Amino acid sequence: MSRARVPLPGGSEPGSANAHILAITFEQPVVSVAFSPPVPFLSALSASSAVQRLPDQSTPSTEARTPRLAESAPTLLLAQQLPKPKTEAPPVQEPSTKPPRISAQQWKWLQIALGVLMLAILWFGNVIKPSALGGGKGGGGSSGGGSGGGQPWWAMLFAALVIYFAMALGAQAMTLQVQNQAWPFLEKVATDSTKGRAFILLANFGAGLLAGGAMLALALGGLKKPSASQLGLGVLAILVLFPIVNATGLVSADVYQMIKSQPPPKISHTTLQTLVSNRNDTWAWVQIGCAVLLAPVVEEIIYRYFLQNALAGVLGRAWLAIVIGSALFASAHIGSVPLQALPMLFVLGLGLGVAVQRTGSLAVPIVMHMVFNAANVALAVWG
Repeated sequence: MSRARVPLPGGSEPGSANAHILAITFEQPVVSVAFSPPVPFLSALSASSAVQRLPDQSTPSTEARTPRLAESAPTLLLAQQLPKPKTEAPPVQEPSTKPPRISAQQWKWLQIALGVLMLAILWFGNVIKPSALGGGKGGGGSSGGGSGGGQPWWAMLFAALVIYFAMALGAQAMTLQVQNQAWPFLEKVATDSTKGRAFILLANFGAGLLAGGAMLALALGGLKKPSASQLGLGVLAILVLFPIVNATGLVSADVYQMIKSQPPPKISHTTLQTLVSNRNDTWAWVQIGCAVLLAPVVEEIIYRYFLQNALAGVLGRAWLAIVIGSALFASAHIGSVPLQALPMLFVLGLGLGVAVQRTGSLAVPIVMHMVFNAANVALAVWG
């Protein structure tokens, strides 16, 4: 770099010592090292600053001063900050209009929580507490006067056994008819076919319905037509009970998976499995009709009216009669449903028993049972 001769303040000549110091300062390649490419205006600014910082005549020798000037130049240059490049702002994400997705595990725990919440409401609302269920008097008052129509407990138990054995005899008689193909409409019909099982179920529940109606009429002195309010109350009651039964089924399925190291079958009842496998078979739908329309009537007559009233008369505690009757109701389905479904049926039986005990109407648990079975059919076929 060439040496520049700049007039110094105070009348100093270019040949003086101060001028020599200034020339040495210009020869330092400070600007070209700090910035690439060199910035001319910064070089001039550095020179001007160096001039203003020169000491008076009392400054030490040139050799002692030169390093200090050289050291000050980078400091002055670093003080000059170039404008920082503007960084682009991150793109603004528009809020998503899609609802948050709930995983299967979260949905399961939500259903269990709903069942627990409904159970707590019923308990603290004094609906299902043992003290609210009364003593030894059973339910079914409007369908049968108070405690089994005033009949002794052994008569109620006898009536329940008569209906149960009538169902068994009806099923056995039809099984023999199918095996022997005793009727023209039973030709080439096997007992394990959908048509054969449909006839057996019709005979089973048909015999139970006849026997149950007869025993109920004897106990009550006649049959009474249920009112619309009783039917509506049955629908409302199953809507309250269903979350509790569903939560029980979810918990029992988890326990089954922990024990067996595999998930349980999605469809538990054999009749539902038959329907799902034969949706276009008319006789499969006949079986479903028996399960939805006939089975609830017969089973509620047996378990909720006669058996529960008999147990309440013996034990003197309605809540204990409900518990034992529900256990018998669930155990009667062994073979038709897998073991992990039995706790769900037990809880269903508890709800049906409480319903007949609190309302005094046999029509209420019958409607509840019908709606529950129909809902299970709908979930199995279209769910």
